[in-house]
Amino acid sequence: MPVESGKCFAKCIMQDQYETTYTSLPVYQGKYDETKDYLDKVVKVITPETTKWEKRKADRNCLSSDPDECLVWCLIKVPGKSKEYVIVTDTTATKNYELISHPIKKLVKAGGYTDWNQVVCDSDITPEFYKRVQDSLSEKGYDVGIEGSNGKIGPESKEAMMKFQRENVLPIGQLDIETLEALGISI
Repeated sequence: MPVESGKCFAKCIMQDQYETTYTSLPVYQGKYDETKDYLDKVVKVITPETTKWEKRKADRNCLSSDPDECLVWCLIKVPGKSKEYVIVTDTTATKNYELISHPIKKLVKAGGYTDWNQVVCDSDITPEFYKRVQDSLSEKGYDVGIEGSNGKIGPESKEAMMKFQRENVLPIGQLDIETLEALGISI
């Protein structure tokens, strides 16, 4: 564990990190006809298969009366995403195509592990601080619950924060400094 005076650290679930590049594809605009030798059906990978951590119910024999204490984190496979295109292999044979920009994601660093990250220390967490987090999440379109920005982090606010972290490829599960920076919040 890192040791820096005046800073707090916690284990966070790290996500896969990708690098996205783009390629231009001449996509046929008509109906596919296999007799035309200048057309080819191809499947292009948009996102490769990966894994993610998901909270699930634990053993039925859990002795705690609090159901939240009986949850466990499970590493599950997430299927990749692909898209089928009809490509014009010889652009001199037809003008019935459109150049499209196709994203290609390359896995740079696999996630699915925990790592120590700097988090907000307990002494810095106040209802006003939580309200700032909830306000920022709400402004970015994340639902913090029916009570809105009330300065209390309940299940809806936690889920909103974790959704924000997942969608922005941030460490998941803690109020870490990187997440706060992405939310535009300073301590």
